[in-house]
Amino acid sequence: MFNKIFSAKWEDVNGYKNGDIINRFNDDVRTISQNAVSWLPDMVINLYTFVLTFVILWRIDVVMSLISIMAAPIMLLISRVLLKRLHKSRKDVTELNSDMISFETDTLNNYEMIKSFGIHDFYTNQMKKWHGEYEKSNLEYNKNEIKARISMSLTSSVITIIAL
Repeated sequence: MFNKIFSAKWEDVNGYKNGDIINRFNDDVRTISQNAVSWLPDMVINLYTFVLTFVILWRIDVVMSLISIMAAPIMLLISRVLLKRLHKSRKDVTELNSDMISFETDTLNNYEMIKSFGIHDFYTNQMKKWHGEYEKSNLEYNKNEIKARISMSLTSSVITIIAL
């Protein structure tokens, strides 16, 4: 990724903030490497577990297995709505993190000038403001994630009760 950025045209890269580029280095590379290692094995294991569970449930009670299959679209619909909210919250956190990293990078690059003009209090207050917004954004994301987990768990419990 580093090589691609340095081999790209200046006009293409110039539109991005330093924080965006640093986030791409850190977050995207980490995400891709984690997904590359775990995606296929997780999919195979989950598919195997689903098929095996369905076959066992079918052998025990056909009606219950059919109810569980009919409930799958409901779970998918609910999870899709909840994941859209989580994605928006995560995007907000990432954008704010990029802005904060850009501010930190620019501030550190201009450290001598900031100190010489005696305007460090302004930058300190700005950083406190950034941290407050970042904390608020992260708390919002965590709140949405908790709501999503509770909603999915409650929906799953209701479907389980209906199947019984």
